[in-house]
Amino acid sequence: MVETSSQAIGTGAQPTRTCNTCEQNSPPPPPPVAPPPPQWNSWGPWSSCSASCGSGFQTRTRTCNTQCGVCQCQGPSTEQQPCNGGNCCDWTLWTPWSECSVTCGSGGVKYRTRQCTCLQCSSGSSNEQEACNGPYQCPTTCSVCGNPPPPPPPPPSCNTCNQPPPPACSTCGGIGGGTGIGMGANAYYDPYRNGRRKN
Repeated sequence: MVETSSQAIGTGAQPTRTCNTCEQNSPPPPPPVAPPPPQWNSWGPWSSCSASCGSGFQTRTRTCNTQCGVCQCQGPSTEQQPCNGGNCCDWTLWTPWSECSVTCGSGGVKYRTRQCTCLQCSSGSSNEQEACNGPYQCPTTCSVCGNPPPPPPPPPSCNTCNQPPPPACSTCGGIGGGTGIGMGANAYYDPYRNGRRKN
């Protein structure tokens, strides 16, 4: 309540007034409003798979919504999950080596192959070759055009009188009706001259 001093009226002095309301009678100020507790915002979208093919992982994140400055949300801010990037292009295992291109000796070649599991593999080849030796040893006298080598010539014969040769081939007659002409070591029978010629 505000009162005006009676002495101030009619004296030409400025009136004064006092307030009879004490501070202890004023209502207390309202308490400060506490900020809301921190809360997570919604998760963001999943990222792309970390692997272009085969097994990988993808992540997503979220942010903490806080108004108290130092307050932090409870829990992780990042999540991961496995993912598959699709079939990878890769080579199959090599096939067994082929037989050597030659059957004997050196200078042959053998091969092996493999396949790509998709349309095109990034590196490598589908076939491979290396030098090899034939499984057999080539003969010293090789045949011509695949035919066997000719047989060796027969040993020299002593049957110059169209008769079976006697032992030691000492004579040409006397067996089965020959000419009866003896032949020494340095003579031979000439069927055209029917005689003996010395060397």
